[in-house]
Amino acid sequence: MNRHEEHMKIREHFTKVAQAKGTFTNGTDQALVRTVTQSEMKDNQEQKIERLQKENERLREQQNQLMSDYLNDLDVLAEHALFISKLRKELGEIKKLKEFYFNTSVMYYAALEFYADASKYEPQ
Repeated sequence: MNRHEEHMKIREHFTKVAQAKGTFTNGTDQALVRTVTQSEMKDNQEQKIERLQKENERLREQQNQLMSDYLNDLDVLAEHALFISKLRKELGEIKKLKEFYFNTSVMYYAALEFYADASKYEPQ
């Protein structure tokens, strides 16, 4: 490290100490402290912006994942709704068949009774 760099490091150290204590030796030091302070503020703002951008990206990824999960759930619900619709249709057909067989059996037993009654009245 050359003398100039060494001098600047020492000066920077004293500037930070003066900034922390609020004491200044002259106007040049005040300007230097102000410049360092503004530079640090700018660095802090840039770090904050970078942190917020990362957080924003993380939230965007989380939102995309939630939307993907939601859409997958909607697809599953749509499949279930279609399945239930088919089951209801089949149930309706089963009810019609049950009614048809019931009516057929009623007519069959009615016919048996009719023929049984009719045989009573046949001449012997």
